[in-house]
Amino acid sequence: MPLLSKEQLQDKTRYKFKAQEVDIPELGGAVKIRTLSVRERNELPELIEIDDQGRVKSIATVEDLAKTFATLVSEPKLSVEEAKEVVGDLPAPAYDRVQQKFAELLGTEDDKKSGDSGVSTPKD
Repeated sequence: MPLLSKEQLQDKTRYKFKAQEVDIPELGGAVKIRTLSVRERNELPELIEIDDQGRVKSIATVEDLAKTFATLVSEPKLSVEEAKEVVGDLPAPAYDRVQQKFAELLGTEDDKKSGDSGVSTPKD
């Protein structure tokens, strides 16, 4: 591939993101997710914590999960506030499926090897 020029790098219309529909049979439809920009990814809240013994602990609140859902779902586009109204009562398998399909969309080797879908549940 040829080297990109500075102008090509700055042309945001050239940026390509992978997208995929995720069926939500619990609601009788689907949502669309897409890969994230670096900024979007870095603004996602931490959902898990790993202790010194390598044990994974969920540290996600419903607000954290709503922010994640609002960021991952590109259609329909929800604000964080709108996602908060939805996520707390959304069937957990539906939320988990969105996160799992997002991990698959990224195609990260760690997720494939470990079977980790990045799924978290809210803390009390």
